[in-house]
Amino acid sequence: MTGKQIRLAMDAIPHGFKDYNSATKKQKREYAELSCREMINSIMIYGNINSPYNEKEDKLDRYLEERWQERGMFYVPRKRIIELVKEQQADFAKAGVKSGVYTDYEGCTYNTCVWADEM
Repeated sequence: MTGKQIRLAMDAIPHGFKDYNSATKKQKREYAELSCREMINSIMIYGNINSPYNEKEDKLDRYLEERWQERGMFYVPRKRIIELVKEQQADFAKAGVKSGVYTDYEGCTYNTCVWADEM
């Protein structure tokens, strides 16, 4: 999923994050997976396409590992995270990264992804 597709899917979930307690289990799972996809994209934007998951070592990026271990509000099972990584890698392979698109007041610069559906 592209960033635009993720945002549209999040907006389509009734209640979403604004009223998380009244969301159904299915809605919570959908929102958690979409949030996970956003994190995977961010990891690839600041690293590379292989950064989220090292298949050879069966090792998730530390942020994804924390998400899996946390088992809190945004819990996604490890097996599903790996599936999401592979799906996001397929879309990310057709995208481009623009570096230094924004600089904050502390001088930190940010990158963004330009998805195939935005080119």
